[in-house]
Amino acid sequence: MKDKDIGILVNNVGMGIPTENLHKVPFSEQKDIHTVNMLPMYVLTEFFKEKMEKRIQKSAIINIGSIAGYSPNPLGSLYASTKSFNNHYSLV
Repeated sequence: MKDKDIGILVNNVGMGIPTENLHKVPFSEQKDIHTVNMLPMYVLTEFFKEKMEKRIQKSAIINIGSIAGYSPNPLGSLYASTKSFNNHYSLV
């Protein structure tokens, strides 16, 4: 991808919400939710942002998140916290 002229990056990835108390969700599932919901967006953005800033034409990075990242969600706290990260990271 280093040689590609990327003008638009759309980050749209997410893994479902566990619908039970967090202490009942196996660690491996918690880890998977963190990895899927945050890491690809962060890595791809960091990988392309400098190259996109140097383009003559305009560029855009679009991060698709979730309304869950804006409010507490007792049975979906893990999902909501990852989407909150996405929202906050997108503001920079």
